[in-house]
Amino acid sequence: MLTAFAGGLYLLNSALFCAWVSGGPPNKYPKAWLQYSYIYFGYSGALISLGILVFAALREKFNWKRSVAFYLCVPTIIYCLAAPKVREYTLIDKCLDSGGRWDKQSFTCQTK
Repeated sequence: MLTAFAGGLYLLNSALFCAWVSGGPPNKYPKAWLQYSYIYFGYSGALISLGILVFAALREKFNWKRSVAFYLCVPTIIYCLAAPKVREYTLIDKCLDSGGRWDKQSFTCQTK
């Protein structure tokens, strides 16, 4: 439980660092850094929600189905893990539909 919180806070720190790099000092790949920020933020939210879920399960003596935390944390975990990938696939699909070429390294759409 504490490990999940600590891991979540560590990944939150990584997310904030990536967000800072994407908008702070000049670099070649600001959009790629921003995507990594979204990924780390999602992992952080998932781990913190997992910690809350385990804490609630221990408090309720592992009665998962009747716990309100179960119905709040499980969808949150799924959303946090899926949202960055869905964003990536949506951006790639929009780029390819418009006739561009997706550059994975810089996380941008190359148009002609």
